[in-house]
Amino acid sequence: MPSLLHTLSIALLSVLLCGSAVALDAGEIVALKDMQAEWGTQLGWQGTPSCDWTHVRCDSDGHVETLWLSFNQLGGSIPDSIGNLQSLEQLQLFNNQLNGSIPDSIGNLSELKFLLLDTNQLSGSIPNSICNLQSLHQLFLQNNTLTGVVPSWVCATNASYDLRDNHFSCPLPTCCSSTGNGLCAPCFA
Repeated sequence: MPSLLHTLSIALLSVLLCGSAVALDAGEIVALKDMQAEWGTQLGWQGTPSCDWTHVRCDSDGHVETLWLSFNQLGGSIPDSIGNLQSLEQLQLFNNQLNGSIPDSIGNLSELKFLLLDTNQLSGSIPNSICNLQSLHQLFLQNNTLTGVVPSWVCATNASYDLRDNHFSCPLPTCCSSTGNGLCAPCFA
């Protein structure tokens, strides 16, 4: 009969090899709990936040890397705690019914490559904190009710962007044309 120490050693080795002992950090748990409170019913998220939840993908270290939450008829607002997801590379929340403003904390997501919030009912201005996202490849905010001035940093970004069909103030930056790397029109005086 194997000793208790031998059994525990095998169990620990199995956990380490399979990666199931890797846990979300405290900030990620807060963010996922806040999203669970807002959208958990529609997404079927129950219990403790987990990388096993539908539409959540984690990296090999157990940190949230991707949220694919599009086409789920999600309502309500994007929680400010979303900025706690420090390893997030893809935030896909397009084609829902989200309202409220885009949280300034999104600018904390230094690994973010894809920010797809189009076709919702988001309002307010584009947070200037988004200019901190140096890894950003795509910024899609079209088909919302965003207002204010299109920030000047939009013209300096290397990301592809689409800001069309919002309620931005005129004039638009010169980069907001079909010849630039993104689109912003129309604007309202």
